[in-house]
Amino acid sequence: MVTLEQLVPKAHLLRLIDRHIRFEFIRTETESLYCANNGRPAIDPVVLFKMLFIGYLFGIRSERQLMREIEVNVAYRWFLGLRLTDPVPDASTLSQNRRRRFAGTDIEQRIFDGIVEQAIAHKLIGGRVLYTDSTHLKASANKRKFELHQVEQTPAAYLAELDAAVDAERAAAGQRALRRDGPSGTDRDEDDDTDALGRGGESRKEIKRSTVDPDSGYMVREGKPVGFFYLDHRTVDG
Repeated sequence: MVTLEQLVPKAHLLRLIDRHIRFEFIRTETESLYCANNGRPAIDPVVLFKMLFIGYLFGIRSERQLMREIEVNVAYRWFLGLRLTDPVPDASTLSQNRRRRFAGTDIEQRIFDGIVEQAIAHKLIGGRVLYTDSTHLKASANKRKFELHQVEQTPAAYLAELDAAVDAERAAAGQRALRRDGPSGTDRDEDDDTDALGRGGESRKEIKRSTVDPDSGYMVREGKPVGFFYLDHRTVDG
């Protein structure tokens, strides 16, 4: 005879996670979202969120595909506490819970925080080395549907902020504010349109603004697809 325990490699990532992270706290966090005396018996919320965890961790982008993977992957079954003969829930069960029961709540954030807190307690997160990267996320917007807009670029406004910061630092140190001269040796006037670099203090730039998703930005970069995108930044602990 062969048991499920024997079929999962000792060094499998899910074994390492299961060794350090206790997911049982999810039942307490989700208790208020379930009715105690009405309706059919619910699928354990720990199992539901562990399924979502597997899908995210291993890049499975479809709930139907996720269920098919769980059905045949012994490591996934072991992690979820399902025996080889146990049926796998239908994909609609996962999607309906996600879209109805958990919608409009902060349950995902609370569970995320709980897992991170456990990782910190086990010294898996130190906060000493952080890696940050950015990527472009394609907006759901047709690149041909846009309006042209003229926007102002005012370096003088940025320089004024820098001057204010210098003044604040000197004031804190008990020093006098610096005298700032304009191009002709006189005090610079706020209406002067020439900045310290000798360029015009104000210029205009034409940009494309999507009529479908105005919050996105139009990207034109060498080696990158052209269209409307968002810039997404991620920071992870070493």
